[in-house]
Amino acid sequence: TIVSNVGSVLPTEGAQALLLTTAPDAGVTKADADVSTYRIESFTIDSAYGTLRLDYNFLTDEPLPSRTNDQFVVTLSLITAGGDVELLATDTFGEFFPAPWTGYDGQTGWRSLIADISGSANDSDLVTLELRVEDVGDGRRDSAVLVDNLRLVEPGVPEAVSNIIYTEINSGDTIIFDASASTDDVGIVS
Repeated sequence: TIVSNVGSVLPTEGAQALLLTTAPDAGVTKADADVSTYRIESFTIDSAYGTLRLDYNFLTDEPLPSRTNDQFVVTLSLITAGGDVELLATDTFGEFFPAPWTGYDGQTGWRSLIADISGSANDSDLVTLELRVEDVGDGRRDSAVLVDNLRLVEPGVPEAVSNIIYTEINSGDTIIFDASASTDDVGIVS
């Protein structure tokens, strides 16, 4: 089930968010590449909801610059109408930060996917949503993605944007958050 408007697939607070990971195996060749997939199959999107949102943190053990290419992909498959719409594709060639709490070497920090799916939003066409993390280069290093707040929303739902994705601080440091890039259809209240 994708929860419409507000909410998530499961209650959040970390422990119940979705974690997809490529499991390491004994091989080191391209044939040993691993894939982890989460699919929500054969559902319809109410015409009132034209946007898919989710929060994700892509984790990896790949060295930078990466000589291989682990990837996180979100795809919407249009079963009735035919064809796939790739909503997100990100890989280990991006910017990563330390990830001491995760068990991985690096993390992207929390990012949001906000995808216009209004072309698939009607009461009759069946769709499947697929989230996939995979080793596309080889099976030697591991990657994972932590997914939270997966939801469908109506047009005009506010989008919060902060100036900070990730930062390291010391005890007593002051941090200034700037959310002036946030948007809403009628204006930001606070």
